[in-house]
Amino acid sequence: MEQESIGGKSMKESQVQLLEVYPIRISVTLNPRYSETEGEIEFELEHMESVVRAGKTDNGEKFFLSLGVRSDSDSEKRIPYHFEIIVAAHVEIRGTPSGVSVEDLATRNGLTMLYGQVRELLIGNSARMQHGKLLLPSMSFMDCSFADVSGANEPKP
Repeated sequence: MEQESIGGKSMKESQVQLLEVYPIRISVTLNPRYSETEGEIEFELEHMESVVRAGKTDNGEKFFLSLGVRSDSDSEKRIPYHFEIIVAAHVEIRGTPSGVSVEDLATRNGLTMLYGQVRELLIGNSARMQHGKLLLPSMSFMDCSFADVSGANEPKP
């Protein structure tokens, strides 16, 4: 893809391409204990992630990623909904990245793209519910590495 000019700035195709996204689980339920009069919404997120090399392609290397995010079970009164959203995706790394490994690039950027999908699924589902939309905070996966999420550091049996 050639560079396009938008408002005088260049835009170019990313080395990280999100090929397919698969929603695995989408559960958003009303928290019956929540009261809008209790002040600001406060909660913590629980999450799990996984990244696996899926092989080479004509354009580069392919990875399979999954990300699950859910509301902390201790957030009984400060959140209008309990939710659990799990998504999976294939990403492709095109070319050779500079300054970072292919695996870490897939991990950091792939999980960031998946988290965006989780946010969109939650806001889209909660917007139709009693207390209105719930928007998750933006998160960064730039400190995450492939070794952190691939099981590469787990002992071998």
